[in-house]
Amino acid sequence: MDEKREQIKRLMGTLLQVRDKKLQHDERVEGIEAKLERSGKAKQMGLEYYNEAAPWLVNGYQKEVGRNIRKFKHQTTTNSKNHVHNQHGDPVVEQARRQKAITNTDYNKIPTVTDDPDRACIGALDKDGNEFVLYSKKMPDGTIVYVENVLDSQNNAGLRLKTMYNKIDDVDEAEFIDIAKNKGKNNVTRAKIIDRLIGTGGNPSFEPINKPAVVTTSTSPTNDQLNTNIPQTPHKVNGDDGHNFNNTNRINTLLGENKQRKRSNYAGLT
Repeated sequence: MDEKREQIKRLMGTLLQVRDKKLQHDERVEGIEAKLERSGKAKQMGLEYYNEAAPWLVNGYQKEVGRNIRKFKHQTTTNSKNHVHNQHGDPVVEQARRQKAITNTDYNKIPTVTDDPDRACIGALDKDGNEFVLYSKKMPDGTIVYVENVLDSQNNAGLRLKTMYNKIDDVDEAEFIDIAKNKGKNNVTRAKIIDRLIGTGGNPSFEPINKPAVVTTSTSPTNDQLNTNIPQTPHKVNGDDGHNFNNTNRINTLLGENKQRKRSNYAGLT
C-alpha cells in the first residue's frame, strides 16, 4: 500500500512539473509580446499577429525538432510585407512566372494556410541557418506558398512571414520539396514533410524529406520490376490517430530523380 502511495506521489509530482513548465513557457511568450507592445517596438515594426500555431504544428515541432512553439503566433511586419510585395507584387512579373501578384487581401489567408495546409515542411534551415516552416494550400484563386521564420529568443517568440506567393497551377510534392531545398541552398538534412493535414486530431505523422528508397525484390521479377524499383501505388503513412496521409511519388522525388523537370517557374524562398 505504501509503495502505491509513493508511485502516485511521484506521478503527481511529475505532472505538476510538466504543468509548471508549460505555464512558464506560456508566460515567457506572452511576456515577450507585452514587452514589444510596451516598448513601442511592435508599432515601429508594424507587427501584426494572426492565429496561434495549430496543435498539429506544436505537437509535430516538439516531437521532430525538439522545440516548444506553443502559444507562438503567426505574424507579419512592415518589412516582411514589403519584401513580399517587392518580390511577388508585380502583376506582369508574376504572370510570367505563372503566378498571381500578392495583394494586401492575401494576408487574410494566413490563418487558413497555416491551420490547414495541404503540405507542410518543418525542421529545415535556410542558407543563414534560420529555422523556417513551409506551407502550401490550394485556394479558389491559386495555390498559396507560405514561408515563415521560427523566432525563439529573449526578444522574439513567434512565426514571422518570410515570403509568400500565389501559384496559378497546383504545387505537387516534387515542386514542394524543390521549394524547401531552394536550389540546394537550404539544409534539409532533418527536414520532414506531411501531406493533407485535415482531420489529423493534432497528431500528424511527418516523413523525412530524404527518405531512403524501397527496393522491390522478387524471385522472378517481371519486366516492369526490372525497369523500376519504385512502387507505383501511393505510399500511405498512418498518423498517430489512425489517419492516412498520402505521399504520392515520394521516393523518386526525394532521391532527386526529378532533376530534369522544368523549373522555369520556380520561385524558391525569395
